[in-house]
Amino acid sequence: MGLAFVAGQLGSIFKVTITVIGAFGGALGGAFIMGIFIPCVEKVGASVGMLAGLLSTALLTYQSLALKIPYDILPGSIENCPSGTNFTMVINMANNTSNVTE
Repeated sequence: MGLAFVAGQLGSIFKVTITVIGAFGGALGGAFIMGIFIPCVEKVGASVGMLAGLLSTALLTYQSLALKIPYDILPGSIENCPSGTNFTMVINMANNTSNVTE
């Protein structure tokens, strides 16, 4: 019943649903993938890891939905980059630096 009073403050039901599924699905998916690719993981270790993931994502979800803590959006433009810079150029520069011989 308490959730009914809070539901009006959370925003759209779609946003809340996707956020909650993402928060809990991440920890569950991580434990599942870990169980597939790391066979030596024991039940206690996987449970502790999943619980830590659930707690951390629950805290972030609470801050996002209930507290509405603002965050800065990083700039996505290339206006201040040197002229002629494009994404292909950045990839080529990254590939060339990894092939440097001493």
